[in-house]
Amino acid sequence: MPITPVNLSKSGPVAKNVSPDRTGETQAKQNYTAQSWGNEHGTITLGQIDYVGQVTSAFIVEGKDARHQFSLDNDGPRKGWTCSTSPGNFQLECGSDNTEAQDSLCLESKNGNIIIKAHNGKIRLQGTDIELVAIGEGNAKGNIVCSATESDACSVKDSKTGGQRFQTQQNQDQT
Repeated sequence: MPITPVNLSKSGPVAKNVSPDRTGETQAKQNYTAQSWGNEHGTITLGQIDYVGQVTSAFIVEGKDARHQFSLDNDGPRKGWTCSTSPGNFQLECGSDNTEAQDSLCLESKNGNIIIKAHNGKIRLQGTDIELVAIGEGNAKGNIVCSATESDACSVKDSKTGGQRFQTQQNQDQT
């Protein structure tokens, strides 16, 4: 396949001048300095506006399959977002040169929740030890809550439970 030369000094709008909510009251963003480089394998774009016309991305890398992408969003409802989507697996590996006691991977949210969700699969935590620590003040924070729609199963060599109060609650089937 012949390679088409790209003129890097040429740019133009990357979103149509239409209303994102289709009411006609507002108009979509425009960007006359956006640039894009690509071929049949993928695309790198600076300043792309999303299809709704609300978000300008600083940087987007997109694979042959557009569902395989990485973007840094500048403004709109996704201001400051870093998004990675992939139709296949996503793998992070680190710590090869670290010792066992070092923290090798840190996922930290300064404010807000962290959600790990498997829509159609299991979530597995595996390590030499697993520590769940909840830090909070008062009765409303500092709790670990476990719930299951069916059952819970725990198989251990030795079980230790401690606390100032211990309560059991039993659900009775209504027949």
